[in-house]
Amino acid sequence: MWEPNEQLLLRAAVRYKKHEGTLFVTPRRVAWQQQGSSQLTPSIYYNDIGSLAQTPESSPKVLLKISAKPPVSKDYTFQFTSAKNIQERESIKAQIAELLARVRGLSSSSAVGTPAPITPSSVAASPSPSTPQTATASPAPPSLQQQAAANIRPSTPLNNTPSPSANGASPKSWRHEEFADRRALLTSSKELQILHKELVVVGRSVDEEEFWSSPYVKRIRQKLKKDAVSREGRQKGKSSRMVELKPGQQEGSDIKYTLTSQIIHNIFTEFPSVKRAYDTNVPDKMTEQSFWKRFLASEFFHRSRTGGRSQLTPYDDIFDRCLQEEDDENSKPPPMSRMDKIRFDLDLSATAEDHLESGNAPDFTMKAGREAQSLPLIRRFNKHSSRVLETTPSKTKRPEPTFEDEIQKDIIITDLLDEKPPEKIILDIQDTRRYFESQTGGLDEKKLSENDTINLLVGYKRKFGGWQPEMTNDIINPRAADKVCVELTNIIKKKIRHDDKSAAGKCVFCVKYM
Repeated sequence: MWEPNEQLLLRAAVRYKKHEGTLFVTPRRVAWQQQGSSQLTPSIYYNDIGSLAQTPESSPKVLLKISAKPPVSKDYTFQFTSAKNIQERESIKAQIAELLARVRGLSSSSAVGTPAPITPSSVAASPSPSTPQTATASPAPPSLQQQAAANIRPSTPLNNTPSPSANGASPKSWRHEEFADRRALLTSSKELQILHKELVVVGRSVDEEEFWSSPYVKRIRQKLKKDAVSREGRQKGKSSRMVELKPGQQEGSDIKYTLTSQIIHNIFTEFPSVKRAYDTNVPDKMTEQSFWKRFLASEFFHRSRTGGRSQLTPYDDIFDRCLQEEDDENSKPPPMSRMDKIRFDLDLSATAEDHLESGNAPDFTMKAGREAQSLPLIRRFNKHSSRVLETTPSKTKRPEPTFEDEIQKDIIITDLLDEKPPEKIILDIQDTRRYFESQTGGLDEKKLSENDTINLLVGYKRKFGGWQPEMTNDIINPRAADKVCVELTNIIKKKIRHDDKSAAGKCVFCVKYM
């Protein structure tokens, strides 16, 4: 029978004592279930396992023998019958060795060692397994029973952890990747590290597999993976550095320049005309090497470095055309914004008296066209700055504010607005009878029987039967009562006089400042 909260790691179709069935591997034991039955017999716990043995790969039968320690001293031999029998046997053997090493507190290599080869003859001579025990435990979950009854062939785990056979990797490398992933998660999450230490390392209330298979840990693990993917998926912003080629080592009269793929990409980004010339001429009309040689010797390259035109540079039809395109683009004035949306809430005369030391005469230092030689370089800097400040558009488009919204934002002062009432959750009681019954504290349950009521009435009659009112007797001393009345009267008089003085002072203050 299945134990409560038992997790299934691996399963495989095997034959045991000439009966078809399924071999299950869980964090607690190795169990076999015959096809069409709900009993798990035999069931071998890891504390009872002594050694593992297997047939060589050249053997026609793929067998795995599990030997139990004394006092059981039994051998259980399972034959894998699916198409991927060798791969399934290696996966199950590696999983059993790992769990067995964890139980013994050793490494998987030192705990089990290399399984000894066995032969079919030795299998036939092995003693039969012990008689299955009858137990009254709860039956297996329906999903596991259906999977076992259907005799599903591939040995795949039921949890979300990928199978080593599905990825094509060996079980050992898959386990190392899983352990490295768990170690990285414990390092990155302080909360998960503390929880693992309290439950697994110190408290030992759950084992390792139960901890990592719990829904809470799975949610934390999934969230950390999403955060890591989102960090990796963030696009890197554009660099603020401009293209600057510096000459390297000189060999005689020749100057060397080094062009990497990143530098070429930056040139294409900063000078679109060079990108268009490259697509037009390379490789149909010239090679890439000759193209960049002409670029480094052209007027376009030297002017982009100095900002001025050199008269000694030879004529180049390709890059002179690129230079002309850049000049035409830079000669265009920046687009002027439309003047139909004028902000009337801006007072342009508010700063008329500022800068009294330097005067308020118009400033002509930034007049466009005054320095025609440096104007293309200035515009190139401005274009580069605009490219750096460009941001990728977000997926969620925000509605653009209208002209009225901008004016309303400027004229409304939020400090003068009324505070919004706090949001409250309305308590909607559907069954008021149950609510008031709960408030009574269960007083209705304390009901008296008829005999108890009669006994109470008889007792009251007996106690008050001979009672006579005695109104003439003194309950309190008259002097003490008079003293209390005098003190109360004095207190009231003092209070009245204090209130009268306060009211008179307020009236005098009002008369003075009227």
